[in-house]
Amino acid sequence: MLNLCIALLCIAILPANGDIIATSLVNECIRGEDELKNVNGGPCTKKLVVAMTADTEESKSQYIEANITRTTETGVDQSKRIRKPYRIYIEKSPVVINYRLLQVGKASYRPYEIVVGKKRGYCRDDWYAKDWEFECGVVKIRGTRVFDSQGLCCPCKNRGRGWSRGAGPKQNRCPKSETAHCLRFDPFNVKVFQLYPPQLLFDIKISLSQKEYDLQNGSEIWLDKATFFIGPNKRKVVSSDFRFKAEYIGDLRPNQRALGLSYKMLLAPDLDSYPGNISILPSIARNRSEWLLVDKHLVELSGLFCDRIGVSYKGFRHQPGLCSNRINDCLQGQPHQLWAEDDRARKEGKPGLYMLHNYGRVLDHPRNDSLIDYRLDFLYEGIRRSIFTITMEADSLTTIINRSPGRIVA
Repeated sequence: MLNLCIALLCIAILPANGDIIATSLVNECIRGEDELKNVNGGPCTKKLVVAMTADTEESKSQYIEANITRTTETGVDQSKRIRKPYRIYIEKSPVVINYRLLQVGKASYRPYEIVVGKKRGYCRDDWYAKDWEFECGVVKIRGTRVFDSQGLCCPCKNRGRGWSRGAGPKQNRCPKSETAHCLRFDPFNVKVFQLYPPQLLFDIKISLSQKEYDLQNGSEIWLDKATFFIGPNKRKVVSSDFRFKAEYIGDLRPNQRALGLSYKMLLAPDLDSYPGNISILPSIARNRSEWLLVDKHLVELSGLFCDRIGVSYKGFRHQPGLCSNRINDCLQGQPHQLWAEDDRARKEGKPGLYMLHNYGRVLDHPRNDSLIDYRLDFLYEGIRRSIFTITMEADSLTTIINRSPGRIVA
């Protein structure tokens, strides 16, 4: 059996890191009674196998070029030059930490409370009142009332800790009668996503070419033989003529681990249903790095609880304390407030808690008009070394042995 040694030529288009870690010439055959035969009964097939590594560093594509030019035979010191050597060109893309997303609902970006004073008569918020009797009005969907959308009525009282909800919007004096407190939602919503465990995504492009000679002038030319794309999602590829094969083996242990975010939920802008001009929306609608990652306990899409993302008419109307609470007491911890909290920290040069840029370098994806590609990708910042093999038929390799003619005369 022949063992191969390889003369390696690296062209650093960008700073490249990679190695050929093993090569071999494999005979795919078994020994019969008289001769070696292929496992399928045919003649033996020689395969040239090259194992290589390619690194990813600083989130840049890496390029490696190697020429296979010589072979040596076991027990023979003299090397043989391959008459038509192969050239291997490797390009490895940046590694991306991808979190698959599952949309579980929607929530208002900014729910808020308004106060309407009743000038005469009684404020009504019972379900049996006429539509026109509700100071807050009532929301209808296809002509049917939405339960608890009529708001609530409160008298004016001072509970010893400042004016209660019934004090009105100024909170400094009582109106002549009761006040109606209405829940309103900004038309701009956010989509709520659950995050799956992270996966590392990248491609390794392998291009194989072989040296040929122009029959007219004898000049050297390189002819493309095969091109492959392999990686974690496509581990093995075979050329159409079955002469070449590339296989992704795996990765050495990296110096950076992907952050598990299973305890978080992602809030991303919902532009699909927004009726107005997108340019006037908060910057979270235009910058993916400002999307919000929040702990799961801050989100309750049933709408039954106050101070949770996803609060609804029912949660607002049946809040504990009702009229003894202050205005907006039920509407804390909402997306616009979390965004503003992080924005203040950013302006002060401090790390935030919610925006995506606090967790790494966010990979942006272009969008067309209002269409958003809802993906969550971070660029991998550490070094990651991938191992793969390239197998090619070696039966047709022609070698040249250099001989120096001469004889010893004395």
